Amino acid sequence: MSYDLRGGHFWERRYRACLIEEEAYALAALRYLDRNPVRAALVEEPTTYPWSSCVAYALGMTNRLTTFHLSYLALSPYAKVRQRQYRTLVAPSHDPQADARDPRWTSQRAVGSPAFVARYVPRRGRRRIGIPPPQNQGV
Repeated sequence: MSYDLRGGHFWERRYRACLIEEEAYALAALRYLDRNPVRAALVEEPTTYPWSSCVAYALGMTNRLTTFHLSYLALSPYAKVRQRQYRTLVAPSHDPQADARDPRWTSQRAVGSPAFVARYVPRRGRRRIGIPPPQNQGV
């Protein structure tokens, strides 16, 4: 009997990347990620989840592992103003849809405008734009 050390929930199908169009979609992705522990009922406030960068974005408590996203930095040239705006962004919404699980982040390969998605997501049977077809190596 063999035992695969790379089996189980940690190694199998856990990581999934999603290409995100800049600006509003990047901030929406940050909000979605920082509100995940609240949706999962792990914490009541996103800034209290210990494995999140929300405390850096919302309260300015940085560490060497946190690099601010450009869309966050574009909120304001002033750190305190950015932090206040981010706290407003991750605050609970009166709209239940805004705080609900958004399947776009887990089911789509790209999130953004229709033109952005069409540009980066291949249609069935077609290659992505900008990627040349493989050359015949002539074996």
